[in-house]
Amino acid sequence: MPHNKNEVTFEYHAISYKEQNQVKYKTRLLGLQKDWSAPFHDRHITYNNLSPGKYTFQLMSCNNDGVWNKEPYSFSFTILPAWYQTSWFKLLIALGLAGFLYSIFLLRIARLRKQKETQEKLTQAILESQEDERKRIAQDLHDGVGQKLSMLKVKVEREHNEPMLEKVSDIIEDIRL
Repeated sequence: MPHNKNEVTFEYHAISYKEQNQVKYKTRLLGLQKDWSAPFHDRHITYNNLSPGKYTFQLMSCNNDGVWNKEPYSFSFTILPAWYQTSWFKLLIALGLAGFLYSIFLLRIARLRKQKETQEKLTQAILESQEDERKRIAQDLHDGVGQKLSMLKVKVEREHNEPMLEKVSDIIEDIRL
């Protein structure tokens, strides 16, 4: 039975050759109830809003002498689930959710890699800038000291101080190396 046909009514009648109105019934719907109902005289029973699943209706009757039949009458039926209650639909939803979460994970990993790459480039640029500045300062110092020593050499040459001129020339050569 389809999921939207989830109301079932059973009508039954037991034959008694003596007082027909004294016949008693008890029922149970396996899949919904485990225990038998209390005995009653009605000749129909209705089950409403049954969930999807397999059911077995069982009926026992008793005559006016109190004798119950030995084996219950049984009728089995199934109420099918709606398409959104099926296992394959739930599996598709689970797979879709897993795929969505995996996509978010991959996007996050890509974003972290991009941030790391940007950070490494920035760090490299800072290091290169510091090295360039160090070289510039060293060159400025070297040029400044060299210029002062050259001026000292010119003064010493003017004064014709040979021993001092030789010392200054050696120092200038050492600095250039």
